[in-house]
Amino acid sequence: MLAVLFLVSAAVLAAGWLRFKRPLALWQKALMGGAALLLAATLVALGIEAMMQVPVA
Repeated sequence: MLAVLFLVSAAVLAAGWLRFKRPLALWQKALMGGAALLLAATLVALGIEAMMQVPVA
């Protein structure tokens, strides 16, 4: 599930950078900002999940 969220947010950011022309409308800024926050949160969650997989001696 986290991988799907990561791919979706990365795809939205990539599409925004490739498609949107400057200056950006407010909804475009909000969409890309939300995707960036989702990408960051997903990376943090993936890191926490990876740390939980490491056995503690």
